[in-house]
Amino acid sequence: MYYPGDTYNFILNIPNTGSTVVSSAPLITILDILNPGTPIVSGASMTLVTGTSYVYYYSFTIPNASPKDYIAIYSYATTSPAVTVSNQLISLKDELHVGDSYVTGPVALNATVAQNATVAKDATVMKSSQYVAPQNDPTIQTIATQTATINSNTASTSTLLGTLAAGTLSGLIQDIYDYSFGAWSIDNTVVPPVLYISRVNGTPIASFQLLQSVSSTQRVVITSPPESNV
Repeated sequence: MYYPGDTYNFILNIPNTGSTVVSSAPLITILDILNPGTPIVSGASMTLVTGTSYVYYYSFTIPNASPKDYIAIYSYATTSPAVTVSNQLISLKDELHVGDSYVTGPVALNATVAQNATVAKDATVMKSSQYVAPQNDPTIQTIATQTATINSNTASTSTLLGTLAAGTLSGLIQDIYDYSFGAWSIDNTVVPPVLYISRVNGTPIASFQLLQSVSSTQRVVITSPPESNV
């Protein structure tokens, strides 16, 4: 089997009767069977095989096309006997087949599928740089960039809002819970009245003076909450 880029030697054997004389080197023309009107090689001189009697060869570099079929025709002249051959197909053996078009469709398909399954594709294999120096892997670099962005944003947020220790955050959550579910009471024995807010366990959270007017009631934080009479 021959493939594009290979070199194929066309061989021409001119029978030697003992008195045969070849006037000049035979000429070869090579045709693409599907497009015979345009020769691939036209009238090229063939080379005598050293030590032979009129065995000639021509080295043909197969073009980059497959599958293809090529055929050679020859021209030469001899004396004694006088024979002139002009652009003749000497033998069907002078046909060259390139590629694997003779493989049936299902077999060719299976061969292609098998090749795809067993021959590693460049985009699907791990490169040495990915396991020897993983920091060079594009995926790792993308992850590293995204992680750096998250860290940068977190640092910016912490700078803007400040940081809370776990104990402090727990205490704030507890305050919210107690404020929502603890006891509220108003001491009306004092002027202005005082609003007391207690935790679920009864301990005070905050106290407010209630400043009342005809149109509204406003609470004001008491720095040092007075004793409750309620």
